[in-house]
Amino acid sequence: MARPPNLDLMKPDDLKEKIEIAKLAMINGKCYFSANLDNLVDELMQLNIDNSEDLWPLLISLFSEIRPDHYKGPILSPPFKEADYENPPKNRALSESFVFSWKSKKLKNEITLKFALNSGNFYFVSLRNGSS
Repeated sequence: MARPPNLDLMKPDDLKEKIEIAKLAMINGKCYFSANLDNLVDELMQLNIDNSEDLWPLLISLFSEIRPDHYKGPILSPPFKEADYENPPKNRALSESFVFSWKSKKLKNEITLKFALNSGNFYFVSLRNGSS
């Protein structure tokens, strides 16, 4: 699969900053997940997560594992549809999306995390076993 053309535009220092912004948004409760509960429940079940409230602490801990070299590019399809989020971003044009894949020490598996940032808010898109 060809690399997205803007993959090389994200410098390691920029990615470190985005990782920190995402982590701080979750710590400060500025985090939202898809209103598509079927997909969310399926993903959480595959990761042996019984309660959606456990997702945020898990993600915060996973962000301690993420490094800039785990970055695979932006989400290739738009991550936002108004009805898909409990608090959709006001200006989707300002959104930045990210895909990271790595061997997680915590989950003991290769995982792929997809998320977006918009105005200091974290928007969870997907967390799956395996690479995307």
